[in-house]
Amino acid sequence: MRIKNLLTMLALSLAVPSLAFADSNATGGGIINSESIFLGAGPFDHGSGLGSPLNTVATMGAFTGGFNANFMRIQGTLTAVNTATWGSEADIQVRSDSLLNPFSFTWENPGPGAAFTTFDYDSAQALTTVVDPGTFTTGFDVEFFDTFEDDASGPDSQSSNVTISFEELVAVSDTDGVFDLGSIGGNGFEQAGSVGEFALEGLFDLYSINLQNAGKLSFFTDEDLGGFVGSTVDTEIAIFDSAGTLLAEDDDGGPGTYSGIFDLELAAGDYTIAVSSFDSTFADGPSVTAGTGIGDYSLNVSFIPEPTSFALLGLGGLAMVIRRRRNA
Repeated sequence: MRIKNLLTMLALSLAVPSLAFADSNATGGGIINSESIFLGAGPFDHGSGLGSPLNTVATMGAFTGGFNANFMRIQGTLTAVNTATWGSEADIQVRSDSLLNPFSFTWENPGPGAAFTTFDYDSAQALTTVVDPGTFTTGFDVEFFDTFEDDASGPDSQSSNVTISFEELVAVSDTDGVFDLGSIGGNGFEQAGSVGEFALEGLFDLYSINLQNAGKLSFFTDEDLGGFVGSTVDTEIAIFDSAGTLLAEDDDGGPGTYSGIFDLELAAGDYTIAVSSFDSTFADGPSVTAGTGIGDYSLNVSFIPEPTSFALLGLGGLAMVIRRRRNA
């Protein structure tokens, strides 16, 4: 993260918001029921294909249930044993052999697709069939396996501190994800803010904003600590003009894997900011093909009018501070 962007984000956090916050959480959506079981500290061996004696098979007790789960979340830490192991090859299968309620679900690890040492994973994936986890009275077997054999003499990688959860999520429709941030930039440095979420795959949020004057617009996503879904999401962001023309887009320009576009020079007028999850596609329209991530984020927006506006208002000093945020 370059210094200028960091100073922009600091200025956003210190400024007093001049606009009301739009909150997509208020429109509904997110986790309404969930239940978790800590499988254990491990380590659990990812050795070879399903059924290999090199794999660890652990038994997980029955869930209480009483709700219709449509997602499963798996959290843990993956550590390489064979340094040539690809992180994306380590998968986990959760299954029940109950004759009344047979169940099998393979979680595809979303981790790095190259050699690694260790990393934490936390990812929810949709279940192909809605289930009540409490109906599986015999509990579940969990097999830690590897989709490719890198080391026939032992495990390729190991998971530890594994927690498995069933979650019931309700959808947030695309029409719920349209918000108006109002007008900004009539005078000096101003800020707008919003919090949003993607509760299910393939969703995105649109934020309309009016710039009263020409100037520089900065906006980035960040963690939403008070979010409803309760997890962060890797975002992508874009901005369109009033005709729907795509002006700019970004993946990881914000903090961490969040997105950010800074000091974008714009004329006065109406604009639309689009926020979606990783692997989105933006095009004129505005058109958004959303990624598959779920979770919470916050959207932070700031605007600096053209320098003449600052001079008239005696705010030149602030303008200089903002312009010096990054020299790199």
